[in-house]
Amino acid sequence: MINALIANPSNNYLIDGFPREVDQCTYFETNVCEAQNVLFFDCPQDVCTERILAGNRGRADDNEATVAKRFETFVEKNMPVVTYYEQFGKVRRIDAARDPLDVYKDTRAAMLP
Repeated sequence: MINALIANPSNNYLIDGFPREVDQCTYFETNVCEAQNVLFFDCPQDVCTERILAGNRGRADDNEATVAKRFETFVEKNMPVVTYYEQFGKVRRIDAARDPLDVYKDTRAAMLP
């Protein structure tokens, strides 16, 4: 992914799920480009779990224990990324526990100039 970004410079990229750890933030910003904004979809664990387990929308191995473990890993590894970017005023928090249309509207507003 990084090589593709370097080879095709642009002012606009949306990268989903990266960086996952703070060392990836600093590497990316040193070697590729500076992040302009970071979208953070803030959603409580119980809402995430309910949505993942409802209607087989998650992975085949999803159950309450695996979802809880993934959430724990997210908090441990990914929340420091949010904290890192918050110090630069780059985080756009979106309350993702709401109706999907409202989340979409806020996401759109956060991404537009």
